[in-house]
Amino acid sequence: MPSEEKWPQGPLDGKGAPKPRRIPEVAAILAWVLPGLGHYYLGYRPKALILLCSILAAFIIGIVLADFEAISIAEHKYAFFAQMGTGGPTLLTLALTGGEVSEGGRVIDPLHSIGLLYTMVAGLLNFIVACDAYERAVRGRANAA
Repeated sequence: MPSEEKWPQGPLDGKGAPKPRRIPEVAAILAWVLPGLGHYYLGYRPKALILLCSILAAFIIGIVLADFEAISIAEHKYAFFAQMGTGGPTLLTLALTGGEVSEGGRVIDPLHSIGLLYTMVAGLLNFIVACDAYERAVRGRANAA
């Protein structure tokens, strides 16, 4: 009977050896700053690219649908907490738009609501991605011990 070889847990380098273990807190913070960056840091390159493209696509589509008025602390107090899950993109959008929403009797556009929802979902998904990056780094440390 052939010997059962245990497969290494976690990402491998180009030579088939396990990559060095990473700091879980750094992985989580990087994942929050830019979707997928924590997974990239851990060596999960294809997964990082998929996460970056899908979460940023949802966020950008939401911003465009809401006519660049989805990110506002004053106008959307509770939605802003969900949107902050996206981290860097939310802060960048807030800096570029100033968080201002047009004044006056704005008619509630259904696309604005949908855009707001897209940005919130992108933020909440990125919270999950950051937790996943943290967990993968912790699991990698446990397997090294």
